[in-house]
Amino acid sequence: ERAGSSDSDRRLSRDWQSCTLAAVADYAAALVDWMRQAGVTVPIVHNASCPEAIALFRQTQEQGGAGFAVGTDHYWNLDQDWAQNAPSPQWLRRCIYGLDIQRSWGLPPSVWEMPAGSLSEWPPIGSSDLLAACMAHTAYGMQAVSYYIFAGGPNPPGTGGNGDLYDYGAPIGLAGDERPHLAALAAYHTFLARESWLAGAERQVDCRIVADLEQGRAWAWAGQRGELLANSGEAMDWALKGLFTTASCAGWSPEFIDPLAGGLPIDLPLLVPSTSAMPRRLQVLLADAVRRGARVLITPVLPDRDEDFQPCTILAEAVGGGIQRRLELPSPRVAAFGIGNIPSYAGLFSCQVPDGAVAVGRETTSGADIAWQRTLPGGGRVLLWGQAPRHGKDEHTAAFRAMLASLGATPALEIDDPRIWAVLRHDGQRWLLFLVNLFNDPVTVRVRFTAPDGGSHDTGPLTIPPMTVRTWPRG
Repeated sequence: ERAGSSDSDRRLSRDWQSCTLAAVADYAAALVDWMRQAGVTVPIVHNASCPEAIALFRQTQEQGGAGFAVGTDHYWNLDQDWAQNAPSPQWLRRCIYGLDIQRSWGLPPSVWEMPAGSLSEWPPIGSSDLLAACMAHTAYGMQAVSYYIFAGGPNPPGTGGNGDLYDYGAPIGLAGDERPHLAALAAYHTFLARESWLAGAERQVDCRIVADLEQGRAWAWAGQRGELLANSGEAMDWALKGLFTTASCAGWSPEFIDPLAGGLPIDLPLLVPSTSAMPRRLQVLLADAVRRGARVLITPVLPDRDEDFQPCTILAEAVGGGIQRRLELPSPRVAAFGIGNIPSYAGLFSCQVPDGAVAVGRETTSGADIAWQRTLPGGGRVLLWGQAPRHGKDEHTAAFRAMLASLGATPALEIDDPRIWAVLRHDGQRWLLFLVNLFNDPVTVRVRFTAPDGGSHDTGPLTIPPMTVRTWPRG
């Protein structure tokens, strides 16, 4: 049951969740030990039920030890109640989050249940959907996949909860018949065989979204906002529906990182979806990063508490942050970077501009400052953007480009249509550009970029068919 609005209610709910997850980790570790004692030497895996659920299993991964790997399930359709019945950008961004967190943990990004069929005959999944989903995953770094399911078969009569045929529209039917899904998977694996070097390739990224996994768990304990300026239960939306989507539509190439597992590099801009409560360790890491010269976008608020909801202003003190307040206006108008009306969909916060900072954004009807920027003595740059991120308009992409430019950053790719998400993968010598179109119309796009070998490239106009992932120059 979700917590109430008080800090004590939230803490009780969060502690109950933490205790439960610790018990799950202990149980999983015991199972692994028993299997090892029984002579099982192959890698052991566990699948989180959806990309967001991977946040629940960090401790399970840590206790599982060598040869144990948490992966995720990436269904886009099992029946008509799913949010989408075909792969979509909304679905893909969730999948990328799951893959990136695995990589932060030092694991091969893996999907232990990729749907090759569907629980229900209606709505069905299509073979083009399946091929596009697999290719998009390869673009974003998937290194291992297990299909659910590959071959159909019968249940003993009268026993199956989903009928007497456990068929799922699988690539191979009950009678051994080959269905269109099999041809789609054959085409996909032919591509993997041809481009086998991709197994060791990296994704070229130009900014990083700092994933606070407490925010990934917060749906269970966050409860009501109460006296908090911003609740951790809102932050996953800000990360996925805001920062990641806006960055991708603006032509940037973001990745998620779990800094508490893999550290906090400062070579690229750090995008921080932040709430009133942020783990003390993460505040320390971010404060240190800023002092070392990191370029950081913090949105929409600076934390003033730690994970136990105790006062903690380590990050705010490091960047010199001032007082913020929630703005409740019927029709707010945000102006910044020469953009006159940036729509606000998910919350707006005024701020006190600290000494040494420059106001860069304002709500024009009230005159309240909502954003400031400053450069710290160590060379770090900080931009506090008091507008909760949620993508929807061209003004959001324009503002994002301006914010990152103000931090001295440039994108890896130049893309002229926000419907196409482009990914450049390379191994230091070879490279391949992926162009992802998960919409129902063809899209003509042009991409310019500098490859890791230093060469400048221009795709020229390319038309990407609906529900297709094309590669360039081959493709």
